[in-house]
Amino acid sequence: MASISRKAKSFFASAFAVAAIGLTIGTDAFAQDSQIGDPAEQSALSQTLDPAATPDTSGSDTLTIPANPAINTDATSQQQIVAPKARTQTVSSYDLYNPPQNIDGNLFGAFLLGGGLLYAAFALYGARKGTKGAWLRAAAGGALLAVLCNPESVVENLDSLPTDVIIVTDITASQDLDDRAQITAKAYEDIVKQLSQIEGVNIRTIEVDNNEGATEDDGTQIFSRLQDGLSEIPRDRLGAVFIITDGQIHDVPQNLDVLDKTTPLHALISGYQDDMDRSIVVDQAPLFGSVGEKKTIRFHVSDNADNTPDTATAQTDTLGKTSRIDVIVKRDGEELQSISVAPGETIEVEVEIDHVGQNDFVLEAEVLDGELTTVNNRIVTSIEGIREDINILLLSGEPHKGMRMLRDFYREDPDVNLVHFTTLRPPQKQDHTPFRELSLVPFPRYEIFVDKLKDFDLVIMDNNTHTGIIPAPYYKRVAEYVKEGGSLLVLAGPDYANLKSGSLYNDEELAKIMTAKPDGEIIHRTFKPDVTADGERHPVTRELAGDDENWGSWTRQIGSDVGSGYVLMSGADDEALIVVDKQDSGRVAMLLSDSMYLWERGYEGGGPYATLLGNVTQWLLKNPAMAEENLEMVRRNDQIIINQQTMGDLPSPLIVTTPSGKTITVEPEKTENGLWTAIIPADEVGEYKVAQDGGDQLEAYLNTGPKNPKEFENTVSTTLNLAPVIGEEGNKHAGYLGRLMNEEAKYDPIKVVPVHDAENGSVLSGKDWAGIRMNDGVVVQGHDREPLIPPWLGALAIAGLFMGAWLREREDGLLGKLIGKKGDPDQDGEAQAKKQAENTTNKRGPGRNGPSV
Repeated sequence: MASISRKAKSFFASAFAVAAIGLTIGTDAFAQDSQIGDPAEQSALSQTLDPAATPDTSGSDTLTIPANPAINTDATSQQQIVAPKARTQTVSSYDLYNPPQNIDGNLFGAFLLGGGLLYAAFALYGARKGTKGAWLRAAAGGALLAVLCNPESVVENLDSLPTDVIIVTDITASQDLDDRAQITAKAYEDIVKQLSQIEGVNIRTIEVDNNEGATEDDGTQIFSRLQDGLSEIPRDRLGAVFIITDGQIHDVPQNLDVLDKTTPLHALISGYQDDMDRSIVVDQAPLFGSVGEKKTIRFHVSDNADNTPDTATAQTDTLGKTSRIDVIVKRDGEELQSISVAPGETIEVEVEIDHVGQNDFVLEAEVLDGELTTVNNRIVTSIEGIREDINILLLSGEPHKGMRMLRDFYREDPDVNLVHFTTLRPPQKQDHTPFRELSLVPFPRYEIFVDKLKDFDLVIMDNNTHTGIIPAPYYKRVAEYVKEGGSLLVLAGPDYANLKSGSLYNDEELAKIMTAKPDGEIIHRTFKPDVTADGERHPVTRELAGDDENWGSWTRQIGSDVGSGYVLMSGADDEALIVVDKQDSGRVAMLLSDSMYLWERGYEGGGPYATLLGNVTQWLLKNPAMAEENLEMVRRNDQIIINQQTMGDLPSPLIVTTPSGKTITVEPEKTENGLWTAIIPADEVGEYKVAQDGGDQLEAYLNTGPKNPKEFENTVSTTLNLAPVIGEEGNKHAGYLGRLMNEEAKYDPIKVVPVHDAENGSVLSGKDWAGIRMNDGVVVQGHDREPLIPPWLGALAIAGLFMGAWLREREDGLLGKLIGKKGDPDQDGEAQAKKQAENTTNKRGPGRNGPSV
């Protein structure tokens, strides 16, 4: 019976050990399912520590930032700056009871509690009875209960929040002066290199240019761009702001409420301490004026140096040198006058509007020795010339069918004041016509040709004859009027061909200004006007070329020999039909036919008489758009279109001077007859100048920004503008403010130092270092659960304890031998016999059967 009991005990002990191991492993598997491992749930938990933070959860530790153009001119390239994040793990709590996920926790807990209490009761009972191995069995049960409870530690995965650092680089036009661009690029590289070696720093670059919004007088807008960049960064993550600039900033605020008090603002100034520059500033100039009217331009000249304000004394400039400055005033490239001014002195100069359209007036001050740039020594102000009233004198001879066409054409223009006289009778002609039937207004020859001739913008002589109606001295006055800048249009009729009598060409003075000499022939037959080769290039007739097949015919033409000028249209037998020519300062145009009226009446479909007559009139009135040789610049979006009008075959190259003083040579391309075009980028703010290389120095100007751009009013590098917001007192931000070039004109780099646990009032800059307030916050990226009792250890402990209890119960077991509780078999047998005898005596009681044997 005893042997069966031992077998049963051995069987049950072995089975229980195997079951314990299985339960331990299974419980661990279930516990793995119960861990918080859902990615979505971890993402939600990652915001619990810092809800305002938006860390990079992509897993990449590499930050991509735009390349600084000062470093790399390729605008499409990018720099990658390593910004490593510190990742740590920490135990946040312990969870001592974790039932399997697919089992009810309460039910499983009741089962463990009940089973544990029952098992403890049996263990205590066995121990009280002195059962061998009872305490080992109790320990095994406790181990099994601990394994089934599956205690775990909760481990949080923490990422350090990055520290954002903003680098603002000034790449405006003034930064192109001297070697400021190279200094800025070097400082940018140094700062980025140092920041990339600091763990947990993200670098953001803001580039401030003034190409955008160039039509507005904004100057360098550093802080408005900085505020836009700050809107993307939580304030508590901003470690520092670096500004690399020449100090000429035009939006410095009174305080920096957008920055936290503990965030340092560091300013690194390019340029040199001994910078100086001269600039000319237009204080007031009109936008438009009538042709012939005089307008006033008010300006002053400033000499600037760092830490030296402008003064307005007439004897001493701001650099402390006694001097006066010569300023030259030009109109469309022509020098008008030279003025001597003192620095800071306000000067008014009167200029005359010379022609319709844009009149460019250039004010140019002499160069100051050692100044930064001469770009701002000259400034262009444009005044639009308009004609409120165009005064035209029309002198008609013998009436003809085209006279009404002329009169109606000019009267339809509301800007034209037309004075028309028709002269029929020479003064020597006498008849018996009563005076009451003659003209009520006698021809005012003296008033027109002596007193008022200069007031007319254009004189038209229509079918006039040299028969004494207008005396020769008055014709001389007309010739002088043209040479002095007036304009004359001659419409020739049959009388012009008669050189023996009647032709205006017979007048000696008029013959000097009229280039078409009549040959005495009058062509009477139909012909179609044709645009000549010169006419295809000339702006008067260029737009008419190619459409002459659809024009109606004319019926009469005056033969002539052309001495000079341009023949724009030809008629019968390729004879000259329209000739234009310049005479000294004036202009003359001749129409050698009186048949233009046929176009107005629609004969054979008519023709563009209004366009032709209008273009000829505009050429006579010196409209720049009708000039044979002309340069103009027009801005379209981010490009500058250069149009060159020329009568030549191939124009010379064009030299473009940009606002920063750079020169560009461009070769224009032919777009149509007489018109050549070149395109350059409008990548700077200020005045562009284009001039023809060699030959006639045609010039044109274009201002891509305001008339007086702030960017060039003062180009001297300075620390004064930023001093109000960088400092240690009041609302100033404790930061570094200094030059990158020392007094010996050598580059002096700044050290970047991380500062931890910075508070308001902490020292964040020094004489040669700039600090970064490091963000020491962390964000929870997820949770991991680690079992406190590894599965293999729990299984081994349970199995070992149960096996030890089983072995302890065996009388001849190995465990008894190891602990010395078992002797040899004979001694064991005697001990057992003695014990049995004692038990028997105890049962019978003393003296009942006598002494035992």
